[in-house]
Amino acid sequence: MAFHEGDPWKDPKRARRTDSSRIVVGCILAVALFVVLAVIDLEAAIVVAVLAALTALILFATSRRRRSP
Repeated sequence: MAFHEGDPWKDPKRARRTDSSRIVVGCILAVALFVVLAVIDLEAAIVVAVLAALTALILFATSRRRRSP
C-alpha cells in the first residue's frame, strides 16, 4: 500500500485537508445552531454550552493520551 493502510490511492495530505474543512463547517453550523438556541431559550443554551465544553475536554484529553508514547 502506497500511502496508508486504508486506501492506497488517497494522498494523506489531501485527506487531512478534507477532514479539516469538515471540522470547520461543523463548527460553523454548531455556532449558528447555538445562537438560534440562545435566542429561543437562554437556559437551554447554557446547558448545551456546558455539555459541549465537557465533551471537548474529554475528547482533547483522550486524543492527547493516544498520541503520547
